[in-house]
Amino acid sequence: MSSLPVRPGTPYTSTLDIADQLRRVADQRGPHLTPLPFNRFEKIDQTTWWLAPTNENPAFKYGKIACTRENFEPSMFIGLYVEKGFTAPGNYPGKKIRWQMDSTWLWSSFIQAMKSGDVDRLADEVELRTGAPICIALDGGVEGTPSEDWDFIEFARQGGMLSQTSDPHGCLAGLANVRTLPELVATIGKIPSLDWTWLDFHLGVLFSFSEDGGWTPSEIWDRVCQPMRPWLR
Repeated sequence: MSSLPVRPGTPYTSTLDIADQLRRVADQRGPHLTPLPFNRFEKIDQTTWWLAPTNENPAFKYGKIACTRENFEPSMFIGLYVEKGFTAPGNYPGKKIRWQMDSTWLWSSFIQAMKSGDVDRLADEVELRTGAPICIALDGGVEGTPSEDWDFIEFARQGGMLSQTSDPHGCLAGLANVRTLPELVATIGKIPSLDWTWLDFHLGVLFSFSEDGGWTPSEIWDRVCQPMRPWLR
């Protein structure tokens, strides 16, 4: 396991503030994106914020831009966020029906794009524009697992190769030591109890706070988010 190289800087310490600034840039250049918080009642300036191509909330099935420190502190992750819901058949009670994945979710298309090399090409483009390592990360858990016990794994991707930068301890342990995105997607398919496992996939860049200003929202959008536009659906 290795450490990440120096990360680009941003003057923003609030996920709310940077998400709002990126939304403003997207409104000018397209597409229109709706800001959605993970928790709108507590620490609203530090909770995870998504920019979603829909007014629906929750927006599980859509590809989104995420601004979050969850699992990345003290750094801030900015980039693409794709969710996998539950695929086990059955009757889901109440609001849990929204957790059942169907063909309208982006996840299946994204997995196919990982197999075909399209996601590698996306990562290559963002790496070229930013000069920074690409953060590839997953968090997830099996249905019924408390969120605080969810697993997490993170990689730095440079030149097409993955270098693991965190150690999983649970359902994602089998993803350890993969070296490429095709290897990663093949191993995801072997996760135990996959039908009942929720996954959040991250592809983006980690930012450090910079008192000297760092990248502007327009620079972050152009270098990180703009290549991801085809996946904001």
